[in-house]
Formats: sequence, structure tokens, C-alpha cells
Amino acid sequence: MVTNANDTSVNNMLTAEVVRRWQRSGLKVETYEFPLSLGLDHDLIDPDQPHQSVDIVYPQLIDLITHAE
Repeated sequence: MVTNANDTSVNNMLTAEVVRRWQRSGLKVETYEFPLSLGLDHDLIDPDQPHQSVDIVYPQLIDLITHAE
């Protein structure tokens, strides 16, 4: 589960609760949160967004995908 600490369009606390419930049911869920300090917008993967930061986001997502257990 990937979240963005700067994203006010979604409820990260609710997302964390969903993850906890999944984990309590026995599912292995890995998490990563882009830090608030990056100031990323909600739509952080669309290269057509005017305030995107794919130079920061894409390498991190690729690393998470390729090193997932």
C-alpha cells in the first residue's frame, strides 16, 4: 500500500486502518508513505499533471515493485 503524507484528498488514517485489518486477518501487506516534506500532490503518477514529480515518484515505485517479497 502506497500513501502520500501530503495528500488531503484521501484519508490516510482510514487507509492505515484497512491495512491493519488486512494484516490482522493474516495478509502480508507492505506499506510505503511518500513523506510530507516532498509536497507531492494527490495525482503523483500522472506525467501530464502540471505539478507532478515523476522524477521522484517513479524510481521509488519501481524500487518497491522490484523488491517486493
